Amino acid sequence: FEFERSSESAFSRGDRELSAQAMKSIVDSLRSTKMQLESKMHGTILNDIDQQIKGIQTPTPTFGLPPIQQSPTAAALFKARSMSAYVSNELSRIEFLDKQIDQYLVEIYKKYAIPAACVVFVLIGVPLGIMSRRGGFGAAATLSLGFFLIYWAFLIGGEKLADRDIVEPFVGMWSANILLGLLG
Repeated sequence: FEFERSSESAFSRGDRELSAQAMKSIVDSLRSTKMQLESKMHGTILNDIDQQIKGIQTPTPTFGLPPIQQSPTAAALFKARSMSAYVSNELSRIEFLDKQIDQYLVEIYKKYAIPAACVVFVLIGVPLGIMSRRGGFGAAATLSLGFFLIYWAFLIGGEKLADRDIVEPFVGMWSANILLGLLG
């Protein structure tokens, strides 16, 4: 019956359970990293194009491979393939950062959209309560369950679409509130 201190990691929060302010700082950090990657890639590409235009022969980075002792066409082809691989790699890193940013933005917007749904349901519930007074409990329960299912489907669907970068995170998380709010 002795008290033991639990480990700190047992109660640590996951990335998506952080406060909105903490997630905003993570989003800012990810955006900064993305801008640095884009700037670096842009500079590398412009530098390579500039060298090609000027005709300066610079050694091609071979990443530990022996230097190319082939024709100029083969060397140019190797350089083009190397640049293509570099650009493809950097673009996939930027795409990954975009997905992470969108996932955090979805969670930030969700923290505000779900509480705002209370106001939306009041706007819908009061007129429906007045209209379905004569229908009894069954009609009121059916209507309320129907609106809840519509809200839930929009919320879950919007979250999935925003996480997959199909729609903007704001649209994904607030579309249910906007639609039902207008309806209310």
